[in-house]
Amino acid sequence: MFNNSPFFIVIFFLLITALICSIIGLKRKESKASSLINPVLGLVIIALTIYLIMPRKPEPRIDPKVMVSLSQMTSIAELIYSDDSSYEKFRCPKEDEKTSELDEGMRFLCEYIELFIGAEPTIHASKDEYCIYSALSRGRYYCMDNSGKMVEIKINPSDNGYCNGINFSCPPRE
Repeated sequence: MFNNSPFFIVIFFLLITALICSIIGLKRKESKASSLINPVLGLVIIALTIYLIMPRKPEPRIDPKVMVSLSQMTSIAELIYSDDSSYEKFRCPKEDEKTSELDEGMRFLCEYIELFIGAEPTIHASKDEYCIYSALSRGRYYCMDNSGKMVEIKINPSDNGYCNGINFSCPPRE
């Protein structure tokens, strides 16, 4: 619920200051310190209440963006297959490669996923088959293959013997 926002840090320091002032006031038994602390504590309580009640901007949903991007990549894979009768050119092209329009679309989608997840999706392709998967934000994976299977799973597909360059299918649903 609490995060490292500047507002929370200010509230934290105000609370520490109020605590120090109250300790000093108790030791000296001065009424001036207590009369100064009461408004400060009141402001701190009001500010903390406002902070807790205020609606927060929701965090962006990353997983659906990755899933849609993978789905778009499978459409590009089918276009590559219709041009070449093979999926072998289905990959994330490198920045300096001379590429086609389909490769430019793939590069964009690979970079888009890398922006959110921190790594490009894993693509394995042969002449007649392909599979593609990516990590999701919750420690899960999303896998798609040329048979149309789309599955969200807990473990890396290639660790299970699926979608590893030898086997081009996604694992079964959990």
